[in-house]
Amino acid sequence: MAAEKSAVEDIAAGLGSVFSRIGEFFHIFDLSFFVGGASSFAALLFLYLKIEAPREFPFSPTMEAPREFPFSPWVGVLALVLACYICGLLAFAVGREISRVVFKRNSLLTGVMQDALRDHGLAEVEDIIGYAGRTEEARYWRLYVRMWSELVHAPSSPVVLQHLMRYWAMAATYDGLAFSFLLWAVVMVAVQVPAVAPHPVGHWIASVAAIGALLAAYAAFSRGLAYFKYQAEDLITHFAVIRKPLIGPPLPPGTPPPG
Repeated sequence: MAAEKSAVEDIAAGLGSVFSRIGEFFHIFDLSFFVGGASSFAALLFLYLKIEAPREFPFSPTMEAPREFPFSPWVGVLALVLACYICGLLAFAVGREISRVVFKRNSLLTGVMQDALRDHGLAEVEDIIGYAGRTEEARYWRLYVRMWSELVHAPSSPVVLQHLMRYWAMAATYDGLAFSFLLWAVVMVAVQVPAVAPHPVGHWIASVAAIGALLAAYAAFSRGLAYFKYQAEDLITHFAVIRKPLIGPPLPPGTPPPG
């Protein structure tokens, strides 16, 4: 009986290790980039099809004289996935920078942390007061990074880390998606010009689509900032719970907030 139990435990441990490695792979190959990447790639593809009349893929079987795709089908699928992922990385990088510069992302972080630290009774903690920077934004950014570092290195924090990483992934997804909407707006303006597109899209339809894309981009940026705010607030709440829970003795580092 003990041998059977040991065998089951070994199998469970082995499966847990496999799933952990799979999870680490997807953590590196972040799936949140695919949403904005696929949308950005679709915008570029639409622009290409409008520029290159008769608006068909070079290897499309519907062409009068189709060219045979020189590689195996799986190579085409892999190339498409990589193209979307690379577009997603670029969309996230540019979208995050737009969010920082235009929507004052760092100023938002400063305000959120000031309010949350004060409301949770952490503003007067000596180690927090001791943080300094050339500006208030620099000071709170360093404190934010320090809190993340402590959370990551805490041995008992996987639940909290998973919870906060979900917010990070959603913020990243919305930033990348927002840039893709901006790209769609630019494309819809460009395809109205005969010099760009031999068969231009009607001004009314393209203009409405461009305005809709701009509004969608604004909404996506706003939602990304909201998730960033949730992340900062929950991060500070975690440290407040560790220091002084509302009910019961202080909790060990890494314990998730109640509820």
